[in-house]
Amino acid sequence: MNAIYETYDRENKNPQILIKLRNAVREISFVNITATTEEDSYKIFEILNARGLDLEDHELLKNYIMRYIQPEATRDKAKAEWNRIETVLGQSNLKKFVRHYTTHRYGDYRSKSDTSDYKIIQDHNKGKETGQLLADLEKKATYYLKLVAPNKDGDSSNCSEVEYRIYSFFKKKRQEQMRPVLLSLISHYVEKTLAQKLYENTIEFLFNYYVCYNIIGEENSNRLTDIMNKYAAKINRDCSEETINQFIDELRRKLPSESMFINAFQNVGWSHHDSIHEGEKNKTRVQTILEIFERHNNHGNFAEDFTIEHILPDGVSLENSQIGNLLPLEAHLNKRCQTKPLAEKLSIYAESSYFTARMFCKRYADEIFLPEKRTEYMAKEFYKNILKL
Repeated sequence: MNAIYETYDRENKNPQILIKLRNAVREISFVNITATTEEDSYKIFEILNARGLDLEDHELLKNYIMRYIQPEATRDKAKAEWNRIETVLGQSNLKKFVRHYTTHRYGDYRSKSDTSDYKIIQDHNKGKETGQLLADLEKKATYYLKLVAPNKDGDSSNCSEVEYRIYSFFKKKRQEQMRPVLLSLISHYVEKTLAQKLYENTIEFLFNYYVCYNIIGEENSNRLTDIMNKYAAKINRDCSEETINQFIDELRRKLPSESMFINAFQNVGWSHHDSIHEGEKNKTRVQTILEIFERHNNHGNFAEDFTIEHILPDGVSLENSQIGNLLPLEAHLNKRCQTKPLAEKLSIYAESSYFTARMFCKRYADEIFLPEKRTEYMAKEFYKNILKL
């Protein structure tokens, strides 16, 4: 009512506003359809959808399960199971879950004219026990929670340290193309048909690949969708090391050439003074790359509370903003470095808990340091060694 008065006042109390409102109300039609049985209500729901009413796939899927669940006496139990799925994921994640679940189970069978997840699920479950489908949906919803709400603390913990680091990063970056594949990997890992080491190595590779492909190479994730969809169902059916290696090989073939990757890597940097490399986005980019480089060289270990140290003074030249001139370093050691010459910094780097800083100290104790050379070395290390399973 307040909205009507506000509109009326805003239009200088134009009577035509009220006349239009009256006419709109008069033209409203209300149809009351009463179903005498629960079975009829599910049929009516399907008929309304067939008549063009725009319903969500997860709504249609729920209706399909409730209509065909057998025996009918288990329908209340089925409702409770579906309600648990909605409670676990929340309405905001349910639509994406159904889409990613469909790809994880059945691959990507969508045609240009039919993109319905509900139709794909329905086609694959004709003549089968609907209760089994519902049980699988409920189980996979708990696995999917790792991707949409990763947590490693307290009673609601659902992730290991490795899972939390990777899945929370993907969530922050809104990386969703990988979710069907990740759901297949998680399913096999939880159900103990995929060894922990291979599982963790695979998701670590996908994390590193995303950084190299998207963050360093600045490629579009959509170019990977076909591979992800193809291998989501393939890994779900056969989660062998051979299948995973085939998946990795196909992804690697999507990478740019080594020379193109090195060129892209040379554009990564961070600075307080250089406008090209200023800003939080560039800083986060560098922090992610330094973390991966440290974990690779230090058996997966990394102390997350670090600062970015400019080896040669920031702002003196563009090369000094490059990733090759940057190290992870504890804040108190970084403070001690300040504007000291490199020869005096080396002994401070030697005190660091970061392997990268200590190795830099040893390597350049008797060697001239050139940022562009170290940038090229880091790029090759990423391309040839870090991007391996």
